[in-house]
Amino acid sequence: MKNTKLNLGCAVAALALAFGISGNLRADTIFSNFGPGHTDSGSAVSVAGAQAGGEMYAAAFTSTSTATFTQAIAHLSLFQGVNTISAFLLSDVNGTPGATLATLNQTTPISNGLETFTCTSCPVLLAGTQYWFNLAEFDPTTSISWFVSSSDPAANNYMLRFVGALNQQWAPETGPRGAFEIDGSPTTSVPEPSSLMLLAGGLIIVALAARKKWAVPACTSGN
Repeated sequence: MKNTKLNLGCAVAALALAFGISGNLRADTIFSNFGPGHTDSGSAVSVAGAQAGGEMYAAAFTSTSTATFTQAIAHLSLFQGVNTISAFLLSDVNGTPGATLATLNQTTPISNGLETFTCTSCPVLLAGTQYWFNLAEFDPTTSISWFVSSSDPAANNYMLRFVGALNQQWAPETGPRGAFEIDGSPTTSVPEPSSLMLLAGGLIIVALAARKKWAVPACTSGN
């Protein structure tokens, strides 16, 4: 009887662990202005260093759910210079780009394709709240093309011009936003269907074991 109770407890604990892990690993797209299959318009804006035009861009987005940021994806191409760029998540202040919430990490050198940006200390983005995705090039001779969305030709987009100084004011830009996606992990665990099936099957086994008092060996070693 003691072994049966031990195993019932072990089974329930294992199911709860598997259920919790499966639910928390899910990541959702909480914003995207890409077309199907991460497509875009084919045209681009230039994110450039001071000697190559001196422009950085911030594009507004509103999170569709409360989630911990996991990654951003943008379609970028190297026009000239080095194949790195800086990316940031910014807060919103009265409809304009605000303080830096996270400095993002570029995962691969820029060539011509989808680039992914992650972070080490990721903020929680709140549902219905506006934020800004910011790309900036601090190498003075580098210019990066950010391909723009085909779904919002006149969207909430801001450009910051700088030539040597980085304390210029953001200025509205009426053109289309760069195409990008923001992904996040839900702060409340949402179980996958496979997790529900696992839990249901496990609970049935536990119920049968309790009813029939199966003498199953303990899940931990011991005498």
